[in-house]
Amino acid sequence: MNIEDLAHIDNFFYYGSGNLDIETQSDLMQGFVQPKRSMPGYRDYGAGVQEYENNPSGLLFDIGLRYDIAAWIAKRNQEVSKGANGNPDRRVVSSQNAVMVEENSPGELSVNVLYYRFGDLTRKSVSVKLGG
Repeated sequence: MNIEDLAHIDNFFYYGSGNLDIETQSDLMQGFVQPKRSMPGYRDYGAGVQEYENNPSGLLFDIGLRYDIAAWIAKRNQEVSKGANGNPDRRVVSSQNAVMVEENSPGELSVNVLYYRFGDLTRKSVSVKLGG
């Protein structure tokens, strides 16, 4: 799945009536790139992955990035539907160990997050590219 499919405007206008896997990946992607403390109504929303761009890679980079992603997924699970009243279960499970940072080329990093949806427990992944 590429970012153009996840960022498609239909995911916004027809939310809830499309493919649940694509909507979940789109939600995760939006949350990963949402800067921390930037939403006026919900200040805890967003992992702020882009804030790690051009930071030196090291132990604090790996720990901080993985923690921010895992913490944001936990916050997201508090807000999305939990499978009641005929709504699909939109929660996902992941951990810091499921966040992988790879160097594609000099100066370009790829952050890949493996996750399971609670509803069907099939493993999926979503990836974010960073300049490092």
